[in-house]
Amino acid sequence: GPVKEGEETDPEAPNDQKKISGEGSDTVNVPEGTTRESIVTAARSGIGGEYKWGSAEFKSWDASGLVAWVYQDQGVQVP
Repeated sequence: GPVKEGEETDPEAPNDQKKISGEGSDTVNVPEGTTRESIVTAARSGIGGEYKWGSAEFKSWDASGLVAWVYQDQGVQVP
């Protein structure tokens, strides 16, 4: 998505990725074409699964597992 106020893009990041960092955050590489909508769509695809503490398997996860899966699905490496 677009760079927000207080964030900067890294001109040395690969052309197919945007490297975004904001105050107090780690730097995250976001593949070109990844949007809020694509992230929400990925998250919604996991609705209906069983809660399973500590799991990151599709439709069988806890909250952090869902977040990890969604961003991995979108090609975003979350620190």
